[in-house]
Amino acid sequence: MLCRVMSQPIMTDLRVGDIASSAVSFDILTNGSDIARFFEGTPDSPGVTVTREGKFFAALSQHDFLHTISRQYGLELFHRRPIEAVLGVLRYKPLLLLPSDCMIDEAVTRCLARAKNEIFDPFLVEKSGTGEI
Repeated sequence: MLCRVMSQPIMTDLRVGDIASSAVSFDILTNGSDIARFFEGTPDSPGVTVTREGKFFAALSQHDFLHTISRQYGLELFHRRPIEAVLGVLRYKPLLLLPSDCMIDEAVTRCLARAKNEIFDPFLVEKSGTGEI
């Protein structure tokens, strides 16, 4: 189904799985400096996924990472340490997980229902029926 807003066609039957992009993954033992370098090179990236032994462990938003390392002594503390240390400092809240068949309008509603400081955080998309993210 298409509708027009401001003379541009917009598809209203899209699902998040239709437009989701693959997240860049880093192992939990990757140094913070490598994550910082990645975000410097890709400032539009909303975040990264963190794996442990090849399996999804956590997701880290760029905002949370940069906020953590910009604290007093943050760069010195986390630059050479594994990303696990940054995750340990963050009282890490789980990111919103949506099924791949979730309609875009529902995804927007659920994102906007999050806490004010989390509205622009990335969300995870579960691959249809696989349990994988």
